[in-house]
Amino acid sequence: MIKNLFYCFFAVLISSSFLFASGGGIKGTITDSGTGEALVGANVLLQGTNIGAATDDRGMYSISNIPAGQYVFTISYIGYTSHTESVNIKENSVLTVDVQLKHTEILGDQVIVSASRKPEKITDAPASIGLISSKDLEEYAGNSGELFGRLKGVDYIRTGVSQTGLNVRGFNSAFNPKILELSDNKLATLIATGLAFGPMNPPIKEDIDRVEVILGPSAALYGPNAHNGLINVITKDPRSSQGTIVALGGGSQSVVDGRVRHAQVLSDKFAYKVSAEYTKGIDYNFTDSVYIGTKGYDEVGKDRNFNYLHGTAEMVYTPVKDNDIIFSYGGSRSNFLSVTNAGRNMIKDWTLHIGQVRYVSPRIFAQVYYTISITQNIRPGILYNQYNRKYICNQPTYTKLLEL
Repeated sequence: MIKNLFYCFFAVLISSSFLFASGGGIKGTITDSGTGEALVGANVLLQGTNIGAATDDRGMYSISNIPAGQYVFTISYIGYTSHTESVNIKENSVLTVDVQLKHTEILGDQVIVSASRKPEKITDAPASIGLISSKDLEEYAGNSGELFGRLKGVDYIRTGVSQTGLNVRGFNSAFNPKILELSDNKLATLIATGLAFGPMNPPIKEDIDRVEVILGPSAALYGPNAHNGLINVITKDPRSSQGTIVALGGGSQSVVDGRVRHAQVLSDKFAYKVSAEYTKGIDYNFTDSVYIGTKGYDEVGKDRNFNYLHGTAEMVYTPVKDNDIIFSYGGSRSNFLSVTNAGRNMIKDWTLHIGQVRYVSPRIFAQVYYTISITQNIRPGILYNQYNRKYICNQPTYTKLLEL
């Protein structure tokens, strides 16, 4: 039922783009003034509006359906001075503006939101903050979790081709609930355990604007599960990241990966984005033992094949200037071999459905979200039956988890 609603929602969004196609446009290329190199992921914004875009891998941007009028045009990029100029958008015409940005070593103007739950410069934050930008994600072809290993104060271990273990302030392990994970202001953790969704989290890396990591306790703002730190995944606003991205990849361990993202502004009141990803491969072949008494046995029923299917959709409605109502859905289905402190679990068809509604204004933020998690866990291993001398595999267990 939920899957059918998602498909219908996607079809309505695509078809509605033809109904709102009007106004003017602006396009151009953003480059480094010294080298002429294209700047990928530079932010382009019309001040006083929610209309914007980000540059592609050629440094090019394009914004359409802009109401005619005079605008202040701003371009910003981490490590470069911002550029601002006035532009005049005319009906049914496209203005070309190419800009060269100058490199700077001053990074203190970077704005974050996790430390105090409000926008502030990273240098003004009352906590130590680590930051992974969209540029970092775009330039790294491997497991994105490995980028956490580059951050100061973060403990990182690799537990599989697609899995990582993270913590701050020491005591790291593969099964650690001491660091809280958020995704667009909602908990991205499993009920009861407090463990992060990890590779099951629906957003794809092309849709992530940045990841903010607080090094240290944050329980006063985020609750007791953030007593060692916080990871906050913030996805891109469709109004400032228009366009279509298709990415295909592959590598060792027979990994094959395909991702697609599309974002579009339909009018000054409506914008949307959709994304999807499918990944499969074969996990590392390392041995774990199952103990019966003091004797160890090899695992039985272990399947090293893994696959993930992710999908998201979001609609932004702006009834009044600076007041947004955001409807979003994220879902995933995962099959993989999960490492825990008590041994390994075979995760079979672990399905997530996450619905969220947010209201955002300069003075008010409110949200409600609903998470459904359905899983079939099979612990690979053997049990010894003393009576008939047979080895039998553990039986699967089923769990349904609800969160509001």
